[in-house]
Amino acid sequence: MGIPAHEREIAEKSVIVTTVHYNLDREGDKIRQAIALRFLQNASERNYRTVVVYGTVSDEFRKQAERLDTELVVDCGKGMGPSRRQGFARAGEYESAEVINWSEPEKDDYVRFISGVSEPIIEGKYGIVVPRRSESSKATYPWEQIELESIKNRAVRRSIKYYTGIDADLDITFGVRAWHHDHNNFFTGYDGRFGDTYDSINAPLINALAKGVRVGSITVDFEYPEDQRRSECIEGTNDLTPEMYMKRFKQVGETPVQIIKFLQSYKPNVF
Repeated sequence: MGIPAHEREIAEKSVIVTTVHYNLDREGDKIRQAIALRFLQNASERNYRTVVVYGTVSDEFRKQAERLDTELVVDCGKGMGPSRRQGFARAGEYESAEVINWSEPEKDDYVRFISGVSEPIIEGKYGIVVPRRSESSKATYPWEQIELESIKNRAVRRSIKYYTGIDADLDITFGVRAWHHDHNNFFTGYDGRFGDTYDSINAPLINALAKGVRVGSITVDFEYPEDQRRSECIEGTNDLTPEMYMKRFKQVGETPVQIIKFLQSYKPNVF
């Protein structure tokens, strides 16, 4: 695959962090693991260095990841937040990496947008970037997931404005983040006191925002994996299965509650 010189230059100044842990007794997790491997293949083809904190995965996944020169870090086994911070800390040791990119590994198509997300950070325009899904991107998702995530984004935006006065119109629920190496301490230094799941990337973001770090948004035409969408929806429809709907519904409640708890107790010098 021919990579433009400009993108190669950005890749040399970037590192990607992700975590993987799958219950391989579940068909859905087998599909997610396959997508994660595509993510690593896409990153390798574009010359990105990738740090993967891994828990339960297949032997074949590990072998394939090693062939792609992915750095594999054994998960400390303490949960979502600690495993993510393991990755952030390791990425921070890459001295040549000006930008640290976080993504869930099931976003295999996202890799093609990382250069565009990283560039304004390298140029000094932003300290942190929270990518935003375009309308065409949202159309590739199960419609109920987008509906629920839109509610969550509005709740988070209004909560941040209520407590800080900052109008942060961000696609928080997309999940991906990128930040300058100098701001990695926000993410590695969070102590997980509000659940240590999704707050592991949200509390540090809000802390940085409140401290005056320039946070920007870049729109991307990311495509949700079709094989994952089919596995999450009732056969022949774009409606989530009852199990997946409840999982997404729980996330809608969990993230704003964590953020509100953080905002209520916010002290700018805590982290």
